[in-house]
Amino acid sequence: MSALKSMTGFAVAHCQTEAGTVEITIRSVNSRFLEISPSLSEGVPQISYECTKLIKAVAQRGKIDYSITLTPQIQPHLSLNEPLLDELIGKLQQITAKLHTPATVAEPEAISIPVEIKGSDSGASISATDLSQINAMELLQYPGVLQASPVDQEQLKQQILELMGQAVAKFNASRCHEGEQLRAVLLHRLDAVSAQLQLIAPMLTSLVTNERERIQKRLASLKLELTPERFETEVALQAQKSDIAEEYDRLCCHVKSMRALLQEAAPAPKTQPAHPEQSSEHTVFGKRLDFIIQEMMRESNTLASKASTNELSQIAVELKVLVEQMREQVQNVE
Repeated sequence: MSALKSMTGFAVAHCQTEAGTVEITIRSVNSRFLEISPSLSEGVPQISYECTKLIKAVAQRGKIDYSITLTPQIQPHLSLNEPLLDELIGKLQQITAKLHTPATVAEPEAISIPVEIKGSDSGASISATDLSQINAMELLQYPGVLQASPVDQEQLKQQILELMGQAVAKFNASRCHEGEQLRAVLLHRLDAVSAQLQLIAPMLTSLVTNERERIQKRLASLKLELTPERFETEVALQAQKSDIAEEYDRLCCHVKSMRALLQEAAPAPKTQPAHPEQSSEHTVFGKRLDFIIQEMMRESNTLASKASTNELSQIAVELKVLVEQMREQVQNVE
């Protein structure tokens, strides 16, 4: 059995990776068809296809937007470029040898003479007023000596896909939860429609009598007389025009069909991770409910136009209000 789902849903999921914090947000609103729009921030691998496939496994209608945001960590893991550092020290030693000045690499706190080290894309140049001591911190500041550890893109992709599965499961659960609430509202409105139809049932047998009395009063007010045959013909014609038995029967059938459809919908399932291989086959109730509602609206309008008494007119108006309220709710059902 499938659950009645709302097309409105929302979910957020977070996780921590070596590259930084990943946040996934999914939200959806009503739409006749399925529209999925991704938004990936800088640093996120191109996984739109896999993420969209996860969403399609649980949704068949609605305008769905999802975003994947990667916030890089403030202090990335650093690695030392030892070949470059060795080359720098070697070059410095060559310079000091030519200047007949022995060079030593000092600890950061042993700074006594500033040394300026400059680097550019086209090459590096080193200048110093005194190379007797070299600051290790200044060597580390040389471009390329310290490097951020490369991010394992495949591992990051798998972590994001796993998080996306969790977000999709929460998103699906939120749509199922709201769908169950919509189901309860529709059943309540359906009970109210049935109550109004029960008020109409006793009136069906008295339509001819009511038309006879109405025509008699009308003729009396106009001081007109008709032959018995002509009078009965007029009564039959007016009774036929105001006959609502057909509309009543159809409304009862539509109520029965909608109630069966709503009872077919199972309660919302528990949250569980979604996978790309998960089947996307589930009953879409929204379009079927929308068709029934349109038919109920048409029959209630016809019934209102045929109402021949004030009491029946009031019932017809109440029916139209209830059906319209149901129509607004059904528009949000997947």
